[in-house]
Amino acid sequence: MGLDIYHAQAKRDVDGNFFGVDTVLNELKSLEPYVQVHQNPHIDWEKMFADRGLIYGDYRIMSRATDGIYNCFVFVDASAVGFDHPIRAVFSDEWQLPLLPKFMQRSKFRVPGSRKAPYFFGPFAKIMKSENVIFYDIVGYQRNGVSDEFYRCFRPDDVTCLEHRVEGICQMTAVELRNDFKRTFMDNWIDGRSFVIISY
Repeated sequence: MGLDIYHAQAKRDVDGNFFGVDTVLNELKSLEPYVQVHQNPHIDWEKMFADRGLIYGDYRIMSRATDGIYNCFVFVDASAVGFDHPIRAVFSDEWQLPLLPKFMQRSKFRVPGSRKAPYFFGPFAKIMKSENVIFYDIVGYQRNGVSDEFYRCFRPDDVTCLEHRVEGICQMTAVELRNDFKRTFMDNWIDGRSFVIISY
């Protein structure tokens, strides 16, 4: 869990990683030739929240983690920005014994600050959706190492192909990491193919 910044380059091959572009097409206008319709499974968060008497629109994913087998999603209030907010719910697809009392159910994912938040275990409900996506290869990566200002300028799960925004990320990167950021993000930037994915 934490901040991950990826330098991605769009491609036409239908394999590997893809990014949904339905709500961010204006930010990715120059990548429009790479947009394809693709059907893929999604976690049906609306159903999963409704099954527990909660409204999905009141929450947003703050972070996610995986051990390669199981996945864990941590939710905060929908209006919360950054990391410094109370955790409202944790969903994990780990299996739990149905007869085990709730106070004995433990997750292998340790989430600081989640002690009072409800944990929900079990398989995730899935639905198939057709959506506009861009397939891509990762050509650069940075984890953490940014100033607090970064979190005011970039949303969780933000994306951009605007060079001035990428240069802004560089300016908000810790001084000791800037040369590496320039090398892996800016020096190999390809107009019309490169974009940055921000996840926290």
